[in-house]
Amino acid sequence: MRVYAVEVESGKEGKDGSPSVGPVYRSVLSKDGFPLVENDVNTSWHLF
Repeated sequence: MRVYAVEVESGKEGKDGSPSVGPVYRSVLSKDGFPLVENDVNTSWHLF
């Protein structure tokens, strides 16, 4: 089975009436931070 998402932050229990928060997942390609974007990219459409 291939893995496409990794857990980068564990869930947190709620305190003092605040709700609990589930874990944070990211793409396996950005598990160590997001890749740098080239300087000539102005909008997300330039990525395609």
